[in-house]
Amino acid sequence: MSKFNSYARKIDELARKAFEEYKAAADTLKKTEAQRREYPQRSAGMSVEYNAKAARAQADYLEAQEKLRQTKRNMDTYNDTVAAIRKELDAAVKAAFVVDPAQVDSAALELMKSGICGAADFERLLADAHKVDNQTMIRLIASYASKAADALREKNGSIPYDLKETWARIHAVGEQGAAHTSRNKLAEFDTLADAFKRTMRNPAMIDRWDMLTAGIVEAF
Repeated sequence: MSKFNSYARKIDELARKAFEEYKAAADTLKKTEAQRREYPQRSAGMSVEYNAKAARAQADYLEAQEKLRQTKRNMDTYNDTVAAIRKELDAAVKAAFVVDPAQVDSAALELMKSGICGAADFERLLADAHKVDNQTMIRLIASYASKAADALREKNGSIPYDLKETWARIHAVGEQGAAHTSRNKLAEFDTLADAFKRTMRNPAMIDRWDMLTAGIVEAF
C-alpha cells in the first residue's frame, strides 16, 4: 500500500455505490414482475378490487423498468468521475516521482558507488527507501542494482553458475525499483478503472468485484 491508496479506494467506493444502486433497482423490478404475474390485467369478468391490484401491479412494473433503465444511464456518468479521479492521481504521482536532490541519502549513495554492495545490501537499501517513500533513492538504488547485476555477467552475457542466485536477487532489486514509476502507478489505476467499466457493462460480474479487485486496491 502506498500513499496513493486513497485513489484506488475512491474507485472501490464509487463502484460499490453504483453496484448497490443497480442491484436495488434490479431487485425491485423482479418483485414487481412477480406481482404483475400474480395480478395479470384482464379485459373483463374481474372484480373492482382485482382490477385495481392489476393496474397497480402494472404501474409498479413499468416504474421499476424505467428506474432500472435510469440506473444504467447513471452508471455511464461514473466514467466522468473515474476520469476526474485519474486526473488527480496523475498530478499527484508526477509531483511525487520527480527527482529531489534533498532526498538523496549521501551515505547510501557512497556505498553503492564503492561497488561493495551485495544482494542483501541492495535489498535492505530498497526496503528502507520504500519505508519512508523516498522516490529518489528508490530510483537510484534500482539504477545501481541494475549496473551491479550487469557487472556479474561474463563478456558473452552469461552468468557464472556460482553467481546466479546473487545475480537474480540483485537483478530483482533493479526490476522492482524500475517498476516503481508514475507510469506504472497510473497503469495499475487503469486496470482497476477498466474492471469497473467492464462490470458496469456486465452486471453479472458485480458479485465477483471483490475477487477481481481486492488485491489491487489493497496493494495500490
